Amino acid sequence: MAAIGAALTENRRRTYRDELERLGDGAAFDAFLDDWWVQAVADSADEDSREAAVDCADIAIALLVKANPGPTFTTAEAPRA
Repeated sequence: MAAIGAALTENRRRTYRDELERLGDGAAFDAFLDDWWVQAVADSADEDSREAAVDCADIAIALLVKANPGPTFTTAEAPRA
């Protein structure tokens, strides 16, 4: 959690913390982490490697979903605890 926040730009870090404070657990938390982890990867990559870094992060999320069958949700769709 702290590493994601540290990797974000300052403006995004505030939004991340605000969303985290309002968040429950379960599917909503998982979707939140997936979204913000990809954003942290993008924010921490240099301009020349940003697109490849985001592609790799997206692949990692896809593999995680494939390894854990079940319903998937966007942050907006996830049931709140």
